Parts: sequence; C-alpha cells; structure tokens
Amino acid sequence: MLHLTLSHPALRAALPKGQLPKNTAENSKYFALISVYYRIFFKFLPYLNIMWAVFALLSALFAALTAILAKIGIENVNSNLATAIRTLVVLALAWGVVLATGKHSELASIGNKSWLFLILSGIATGISWLFYYKALQMGEASKVIPIDKFSLVFGMVLAFIILKETITTKAIIGGILITLGTLVLIL
Repeated sequence: MLHLTLSHPALRAALPKGQLPKNTAENSKYFALISVYYRIFFKFLPYLNIMWAVFALLSALFAALTAILAKIGIENVNSNLATAIRTLVVLALAWGVVLATGKHSELASIGNKSWLFLILSGIATGISWLFYYKALQMGEASKVIPIDKFSLVFGMVLAFIILKETITTKAIIGGILITLGTLVLIL
C-alpha cells in the first residue's frame, strides 16, 4: 500500500483545524476511505454516461489550481521564462501519458488537416499562456482568472461562426450571464 502522510505544512494547512489525523495510522485510514469511495464512484460512473462531465469538472479543478500555483510560482520570475518552464512540464506529462498508453504508434495515421489544426491550436495555446502569465504577473489572480475564463464566451462565438454549431437561446443566455459575471468579478 502506498504510504501517504499529511505531514507537509501546506497539506495540513489545507485541512480544517481539529480534523487533522494525528498519526500515520489515521492517515492510512483516511486514504483507504478515499480509495474505497474513488473505486465505487468510478466503477459505476461509466454506466451513468456522464464521464465527460467528470473529466470536465476535473479539468476545471486543475485549471483553477494552475492559476493559483502559477501566481505563487511566477513571483520574481520572468513571465516568458515561467511559461517555458510550464510548457516543458506539460510536454513531459503529455508524452508520458501517450507513451504509457501506447498511443504513440498512432502518430503515422494522423492526417495533414489534423496536423495543421493541432499545430495551430498549439500556437494559440502558447500565445494564450504567454499573455496569461504576463497578466498574472502584473495583476491580481482574482481578476485575471475571470477574464481568462471569458474564453468560454469567445469559444462559444467561434463555435457558432467557424464550426457552424447551432445557436440556442440557452447558449445566448449563458453567454450573457458569463459576460455579466465576468464584469461583476473584475469591476
């Protein structure tokens, strides 16, 4: 069994006072309980046909962590250098997953159109990250994050225009609410 403890000050600070495990045995019980819930949850989740929502929520959680960790890490570091470091980590992680799952053998089957748009997407991601890190370095994270997440509205508009997705009343109302929410958070 993997031995995990909550001895690191940052982990202990993240838990409410008075609810901290007092010893390694208690730590193991907490992690065993979490493991059981995890196994049950993910065993039955595929049958509910909502795995996409779970992955989307996990993406949102890690995106939020990214912003906070970046804001802490970028202090006294050039924003372009910080972006380059982050990119190397993402590169290593992504290729690690590809190699571990054996998907690298599919490289030869990727068509020219896919290569072009994946490369363009990578360029857009890189440019976005450069601007994002510069904004985080200069501004408050609580204001930069909502503006960055305004990409939801930009993405919806581009999906309607470029991908010819159907414009629905629900999407328009949602876009307006996101826009208003962004304005409330940054003003």
